[in-house]
Amino acid sequence: MSNENTVIKEETLNAFNAMWDLHPSPVLLIRTNRDIVAVNEAGRHLGIPAGIKCFQLAGNSSICDGCKGTAAVKENTGKQAAAWQAKRNMFVDTYWIPVQDETGLFVHFGNDITEYVKEEFIGKH
Repeated sequence: MSNENTVIKEETLNAFNAMWDLHPSPVLLIRTNRDIVAVNEAGRHLGIPAGIKCFQLAGNSSICDGCKGTAAVKENTGKQAAAWQAKRNMFVDTYWIPVQDETGLFVHFGNDITEYVKEEFIGKH
C-alpha cells in the first residue's frame, strides 16, 4: 500500500481540482503515508500546504486517532465518521474516500454540521 514514490497521474490531479475546488470547506488528496498531495481552493485559502503530513495540521506527530484513511484504501470503500471536535468547537461529519485507479491515495474532508445536530449530542462525542 506504500506509494510515497509513485507519480500521481495528471488526470487524477485535474479530476480532484475539477470535483473539489468549489467545495466550501477544505478537501485534501492524501497518500497512505499521509503526505498531502493536493488541496482544494478552500484549503489553499486557509493556507493548508501540499507536501506536509496531514496529521501535522492537527498538531500531531503521528496519524490521528480515529483516522480511517488506511482502512478506506485497504477495503476500497469510502469511510465516514461524525463526532464533536472540542478543539474546533464543532460537530464534524468526516469522510475518507479511496481514489480509483491510484494506489494508496484517498480524498479526505470534513463538513461542519454543528447547526444540524441536536443539542444533546454537542460536546458528548
